[in-house]
Amino acid sequence: MLNCDTKSLKDLEKNSDKIKMDDEGRIFFWDNLKVLLIILVVVGHSVDFYTPTSLMMKDIYLFIYTFHMPLFIFVSGYFSKTVLDGKQFRIEKVILYLFLYFLLKLCFFVLNRYIFGDTSTLFSFFVEGGPPWYLFAMSVWLCISYVIQNIKPVIVICFSIIIGVLVGYYKIVTVVDLFSLSRILVFFPFFISGYYFKSKDLIRILKCRWLKWLSLITITIVFVTIFIYGQDIYHFRGFFTGRNSYITLGKPLFGGIYRFLFYGLSTITSLAIMYIIPNGRIFITKFGNRTLQVYFIHYLVLLIYQHYSLDIYLMNIFPYNWELVYLCLAVGLAFVLSLKIFEFPFKSIMRLKLNKILVK
Repeated sequence: MLNCDTKSLKDLEKNSDKIKMDDEGRIFFWDNLKVLLIILVVVGHSVDFYTPTSLMMKDIYLFIYTFHMPLFIFVSGYFSKTVLDGKQFRIEKVILYLFLYFLLKLCFFVLNRYIFGDTSTLFSFFVEGGPPWYLFAMSVWLCISYVIQNIKPVIVICFSIIIGVLVGYYKIVTVVDLFSLSRILVFFPFFISGYYFKSKDLIRILKCRWLKWLSLITITIVFVTIFIYGQDIYHFRGFFTGRNSYITLGKPLFGGIYRFLFYGLSTITSLAIMYIIPNGRIFITKFGNRTLQVYFIHYLVLLIYQHYSLDIYLMNIFPYNWELVYLCLAVGLAFVLSLKIFEFPFKSIMRLKLNKILVK
């Protein structure tokens, strides 16, 4: 999902008048979806600071995490075609994601240890429980997908789901977030499903107008259910993050069933979200190619906000509706970080040509 080049996908979809794109081959549908998802990433991380004390934040967290990471990763898998489907595997993309992973971890380390003064902060390249995990996972998913790309999709998807369910029974995999292995395995079915997703599938989605109404109903049901029963189901939040073992989640025996249900719920909700995404150019479309910078920077901003207790000022100014104002600020943060002023370093990194260096 992160700023992948859609030009190479133009040939896959140019024969359909149902898929709208600009002159450069950027498909409006995907850009609109990516903007929505990166906003939800920012909002999801923002509300998580207040889930211990706010029922409203708990409900929002649960609703967002029902689908946003699975769908985020699904879209990443779809755009991995630009890396995997050429004559030669683009190993430089794997290296670039690892470099971004290292760079973001370094930013967190410097911020916490030297700016916030937390001397207990240690730097470990292979242990990660925060936002950088996704960048490391991208490099791993690309390698795995390249190795298994000639195996029948139904076999790969079924087998990946089985592994994603079984990994929760091994506490050692999740205890220290080593290699982010648990989340890599749990979310891989969504990544590989995105890779197998074809342009004809998108065309089929865009043709089915009645599915938009069904999708709205589905999303409404999920939202209302969480709004009514959020307090009771919040303790299942660990199943949405993919980090924790079933023993840690208090479901040592039947945790696999809950994770399987999570797969089903996330798939249904994600499809419903896709059905209602606009297919044309709207005011947010132009931000669709700048999601990487938002993902990289936003949590650093949130940590600064929390460390210096800026929320106290917000609560004093808006004592009765600070939560709504905070949510608006989170959405605003996503758009601010999408501005071109933040684009240059990330655009330069992702366009680095390492193939010549690697060949030598």
